Amino acid sequence: MAHLVIAEIVTTMFVISDNPLIVQDAGPGIKSLIGPADRALFLQGIGDVLAELAEGRTFVAMALGLDNFSDLIVARGEATAEIVLREVVLRLRERLSSVHLIVWTSGDLFVLACELADSPRGLEALQVSVISCFDEPFLAANTPVYLSASLGVAFATGARDDPQELLGSAEVARSEARRAGGRRIIVFDRPARSNIADRFEMTQALHRAVEQHELSLDYQPIVHLASMATVGLEALLRWNPRGRGQVRPDTFIPLAEDSGLIVPIGSWVLGEVVEQWSDWVPANRGLAPPWVTVNVSVAQLDVGFAGLADDLLAAQSALPGRLSVEITESRLTIDPEGARATLNWLRRLGVKVILDDFGTGYSSLLSLCSFPVDALKIDRSFVEHLLESDRDQAIVGTIIDLAHTLGILVIAEGVESAAQLECLAGLSCDQAQGFYISPPAPLDEVRAAYETASPLGQRSMGRD
Repeated sequence: MAHLVIAEIVTTMFVISDNPLIVQDAGPGIKSLIGPADRALFLQGIGDVLAELAEGRTFVAMALGLDNFSDLIVARGEATAEIVLREVVLRLRERLSSVHLIVWTSGDLFVLACELADSPRGLEALQVSVISCFDEPFLAANTPVYLSASLGVAFATGARDDPQELLGSAEVARSEARRAGGRRIIVFDRPARSNIADRFEMTQALHRAVEQHELSLDYQPIVHLASMATVGLEALLRWNPRGRGQVRPDTFIPLAEDSGLIVPIGSWVLGEVVEQWSDWVPANRGLAPPWVTVNVSVAQLDVGFAGLADDLLAAQSALPGRLSVEITESRLTIDPEGARATLNWLRRLGVKVILDDFGTGYSSLLSLCSFPVDALKIDRSFVEHLLESDRDQAIVGTIIDLAHTLGILVIAEGVESAAQLECLAGLSCDQAQGFYISPPAPLDEVRAAYETASPLGQRSMGRD
């Protein structure tokens, strides 16, 4: 049988390796190894199996990673982690009788391979069997260790499939499973490979976006509900890469955050806001320039905080009393003490703090009572159903009443109709923004529209 070829190759690995972590005698047709395996030999073995794969059979490559294994090393030490690795291989070997090969490649990463009959149920059962190996704790040094695993799966049907691509596909799927939160199974498919390639190329292009002047800012007005006059502007990032048209923010901003590019891009945004608004004097001298709010990401607060602090200090000096930052509510629950210190620092600096997407987190009311903020934005998901749902109206009304009790201004986002606007006003909401009021627009259009407003509308952030 073809899988015996793999067994012979792995046996050769055993002979040439002196690593004391090797586990031998895996049973008929099954071999397992703890220790860095020779990838070239492993790929050769896959190729031999694919060449002899019988009709109606599928070859499955699985890449498995232990979730949070580095935490185990820090908490219990390398010796315990080494024992756990032994136990993982032994358990996989004992419970996965259909798997022909189990190889530890490095760190907490494993590769498994086997043949299956062409049956979706067979593949599903195998996947579940692999993940269920982690339902029970590992008894390293008589101390229970609970682990979970992420599994990436790729399969081939014959000799035309490339072993390197097959294994790489499984490893990519494993990475996607980890990105999704761990303890997941993701089966790789061709469209997924294309999506990953597109995401990589888009990230590469994003690296060049600032220097090639492809980034710009639009601004969306925020109006005072009592007067409908513009009181502030939210700066919204836009990307127009050459030769491909505008890329949606919900597409490229997650890429910027994942790659760390949001830190230099965020610095550019603050610099651009200062350049566009610090020296601007409205043609109508009865108007004061608006306050401007910018979004600050988790990566900027965590990874790039030192640079962000310098940028905010410069921006606040150039826009005294007119700068605010929006921080997503979920950020506060990750590190409450650190978040509280950050918010206090921002307010001492004179920067207003807006809690964005309020109502979407499990600890929303606790956040409102615990963190020093100047304003909150009611998430658009509540505004969207405000007219059809008594429940959402009650939630929004409660949020507004509590915020006002605490001296916090309330902004509703995502307003798309006059009826929504009227309902919000009836609930005593302070301010609002949305496409019904005004879509985001380039700088020149926003300035021109702002100068036609009544002086009564030009107020600093605060409830009247």
